Amino acid sequence: MDDFNLQNGIQRSSGSEELDALQQRELRAEQMEFYQRSNAQPFHGFGGRQGLKEAATGVLILFVLGFIFKYILGIG
Repeated sequence: MDDFNLQNGIQRSSGSEELDALQQRELRAEQMEFYQRSNAQPFHGFGGRQGLKEAATGVLILFVLGFIFKYILGIG
């Protein structure tokens, strides 16, 4: 059948196990997405004291990696 709504209605009225399983999978996927979004930290933008700390940490990490490659491994 080409019409999804018609096919869905026929399956629903006939008590199709395949449709029930599909609905349960969709419900679980929607619940998982909701819980993941609700537990995520809200983004407040860049900048401020926290932004400076993160930038300094990034620069320090790059400096340490450069030191390791240049003087310990002899690359560069």
